[in-house]
Amino acid sequence: MRWPSVTLALAVAGANVVLPQATQVSAPSHNYLLEISQRWGRTSALGDLLRDPRDSTDIEVRLWGGYGLAGTAGAILRRRAGTWSQFLAQLQECPVRVGPDEAITDARLTQLEAQAKRACPEDSTEGPFITVHWLTLQSLPLSSPQAEVWAQLVQAGVLEVPPEPHAKWMMLDGFTYVLGVRVVNVYRASVVPQSESSTEDADLKVRKVARILGFAQGKRP
Repeated sequence: MRWPSVTLALAVAGANVVLPQATQVSAPSHNYLLEISQRWGRTSALGDLLRDPRDSTDIEVRLWGGYGLAGTAGAILRRRAGTWSQFLAQLQECPVRVGPDEAITDARLTQLEAQAKRACPEDSTEGPFITVHWLTLQSLPLSSPQAEVWAQLVQAGVLEVPPEPHAKWMMLDGFTYVLGVRVVNVYRASVVPQSESSTEDADLKVRKVARILGFAQGKRP
């Protein structure tokens, strides 16, 4: 699905009008990798890409890669209030002990994450435990002007990657990209498992996006 040209024009030239959460959404339904990626942003300084208000010049791209034994990292390009920035997000994890019959609600998970950030206990794998995650962010310089990088991403097809091109694939421990894009009130997310031999259009597009952001498969930004 192509985004309406009027939306892109608004994002580039519109007045700074604050808009509510995204009202046009294209994303996989009930996808675990997307849901945990959204949580990482929501519980970090990045914020909620889907629900946070944006003004009419805001643009943001988040590309996560990994989700296997090699770990997970992210590359973020954003324009907020007219200012461009880029970040490297590293996923941190910690096993935290829980009660044997404890129900892990969202509120309890938030509490455990805060606990792990303060100090990850060394003996936390003794007895029942869960692994909690959080992000550390590093601001990065860009080799090209950020507006040019955004133009390159659009040309590469960052707005055209389908939500779930490989929905029937069974990935046990492979490499997967999770892409999230917010332009004004339009949000688009894609989950794209990778196969080195795949030359499908969605794979070519997401790999090109990754290269532009300095994030190639098997290589963190």
